[in-house]
Amino acid sequence: MKSINLKVFHREGSKKQYECIYEGSALYEENEYLLYQDDQSVTKVLWNQKESQMTIFRQSEIKTLLKLNLGNWGTIIVQSDFGEMQLKNKTKIIQITQEQWIAEYDVINGNERMNNRFIWIMKENKNEQS
Repeated sequence: MKSINLKVFHREGSKKQYECIYEGSALYEENEYLLYQDDQSVTKVLWNQKESQMTIFRQSEIKTLLKLNLGNWGTIIVQSDFGEMQLKNKTKIIQITQEQWIAEYDVINGNERMNNRFIWIMKENKNEQS
């Protein structure tokens, strides 16, 4: 596991522009997981190559567990003080390289679909001492 510099970009729905939702340091285990924390939440992104599955767990006042299965249905569980909500998702893209991870999926809520795309860009932390 090593410390890296991370930028996370997100695009939702029909928006053309990405929003940078995180920029800072993260812990990274190559081709396995990312772990980062901002002022409001802790996020862990796991990649299971054998299962072609990405799991995104975000913990803040609201806990979100997102399971993306490449080319298949996945689940989203959202827990808050008001209870638990479960949704389905359909994964469109998962791309994993040493420099970036990309995930694109549709959240399915009844007859509605909301597209989401995340890009995690990783750079070696030049300030880290060996």
